[in-house]
Order: sequence, then C-alpha cells, then structure tokens
Amino acid sequence: REIAAFAHRRKYEAVAVVYDSESSEKRIAEVFNEQADDLGIKIVAEKSYSGWEDDFRELIADTIREGEFDAVFLGGILPSAGNMIRQMREMGISVPIIGTGVLDSPELWNIAGKAAQETIVPTVFDPDQPRPLTRNFVKRFKSAFSFEPDTHAAQGYDAIRVLARAIEESGSAQPMVVSTTLRFLSNWQGVTGSYSFQRNGNITGKSIFFKVLREGGFEFLERERIEDIHLFEVLEEVKKSNLRGRGGG
Repeated sequence: REIAAFAHRRKYEAVAVVYDSESSEKRIAEVFNEQADDLGIKIVAEKSYSGWEDDFRELIADTIREGEFDAVFLGGILPSAGNMIRQMREMGISVPIIGTGVLDSPELWNIAGKAAQETIVPTVFDPDQPRPLTRNFVKRFKSAFSFEPDTHAAQGYDAIRVLARAIEESGSAQPMVVSTTLRFLSNWQGVTGSYSFQRNGNITGKSIFFKVLREGGFEFLERERIEDIHLFEVLEEVKKSNLRGRGGG
C-alpha cells in the first residue's frame, strides 16, 4: 500500500507490474494492484515469472508491447530480481523500477551492477532518525564495525531485543507463550521505530521510507517528508514519556 502511495506522489500514472509467482512477493504485488487501482494508477501490464529462471527477455518484450508506462513495480527476490533488472535495462526500459523491501540490500548492486541505478526500494530504517535510541544504535554499531548499519542490521537488532522483551514479560521461553505475548505487544520502541503486533502476528504502524540506488549506495528520497515523520515520532515519544512521568511510571 505504501509503495502505491509513493507511486501516486511521484505522479506515475501508468505502471507495469512484474512479480515472482513462487514467492511471497506475489501477495505484495496483489496488494499493490488493489491500492494502485484505488488511487487511479493504471496497470498497463501484469507479468509473472519463476525465480529459478535466468532469461526474462521474452517476458520483458511482452511487457513493452503492452503499452507505455511511467514505472515498473517489481515484486521479486534476489538474485533473480537483480537479473530481471539488468535485462530490463539492456532491453531499453529506462523508467524507474520500484522494488520491495527484499531488494534493500547491497547484493542488488553486486548482481545487477550499474543497471541497478535508480532502482527504488522501501525501508523501515533511516540511520539519520533523530530518536535517541536510533542515534545510539548507529553510533555503537559504527564504533564496533567502522561502517553504518543497514536495514538488516537494524531489524536483526530489534528482533533480538523484542524477543528478549517477550521472554522477560511472559517469564517463559516456551514458543507458544512467547508468541502469545508478542501478539499483545503494543508501542514497543526499537531502533526502526515502534512495534505493535496484530492478533495474526503482523506488525502495524511502522513508518515506511523510500530510497534510490545510486553508484552502489542508497540515497533517501522525500527527505522533507521523512523529517516531518521523524518530528512527529519524536513528539509522540515525548508525549508518552510525559504521561508515564505523571503516572509515576
């Protein structure tokens, strides 16, 4: 849904959708289609492929023949998605390619090389967040490893901490007990923002940011919008802290 909203903000009026039919990216493509339709974005073409394939030229040619489009939504996993991007560029597709969070990885550049230029991906982690928890994590990580943490490092760190919180809160390490505890966890603060779980185990309420791959590294887009989101999050934290203080917590 956030990817469709991003495409709408960028005024992409027509989009081609390509996805891996044998991965969870298929469901993401379906949700994107639904939201894009609600926002008035025209789906010019919808093509699926299998991750075990390595030659996508016929699929790409068919996509091009469907009509003109302003962007491509690519729901795929690496390495096949990287090969798809490389072949799309080789066959003349020059419009922005928007991937999913799976492509938020330096491996994309290693696989597709310069063809991956201008590929856009969503992420839940911005290392420039002003929140003290995030700033401290980035500082400690850089001190230990001499480079900035990426999304996977931040999510791995949060995963261990939220698991520890559930074990401490439930007083048990049994999977069923921990799972039940997590499903009722709300507004837990991690380095990627707050975590609230739904009954089905999904995380809700996360802020989604977008970045573009350039010269082997990612650059954040919509920086002004991100700063507004970060300011809101900081103010919310201050508000909650003040409420806990008044309540003696």
